[in-house]
Amino acid sequence: MRFGAELHGSAAAGAALTVAYGAGSLVGSAFVTVWPLTGEPETLAVRLFGAMAVATALCAFAPGYAVAGFAVLGLLNATSFTATLAARGAYAPDGAQAQVFVTSAGLKVAMAAAGAALAGAAGASGGVLLLGAAAATGLGVAAAWVDRRVGVRPAARPAAGGGH
Repeated sequence: MRFGAELHGSAAAGAALTVAYGAGSLVGSAFVTVWPLTGEPETLAVRLFGAMAVATALCAFAPGYAVAGFAVLGLLNATSFTATLAARGAYAPDGAQAQVFVTSAGLKVAMAAAGAALAGAAGASGGVLLLGAAAATGLGVAAAWVDRRVGVRPAARPAAGGGH
């Protein structure tokens, strides 16, 4: 809500950003429902998270376009989440798929809560918080990129239904 207040002088502007993000998520979810993602799921996830880092930074640098930017972030979040689900399904060890899904979901919720608590305690401007989020996401993308170059890749199981 702080970023909304910085944009337009009222906390109600934060609600507009939340609605834009939710609308983007809805559109992204509908998109991947009608046109499922295709390609190697880990590559898709890394690329989509890279796009999220860029979009988040752009929201910080162009606050006048924040409503549109937050809608794009919602769309990217929905599609990147779908890619991570496909990657979990493709790479989870046989017999451990449920554990991988539950652990991943738990980590996602825990990290979101920790990030929200940190952002609230930081007292920084909305733009600084967005740049911090963009940097954290970018570091994750960079780590994944390095891991893909130097790590040993497990073979993905064929997808049920023909693709991701």
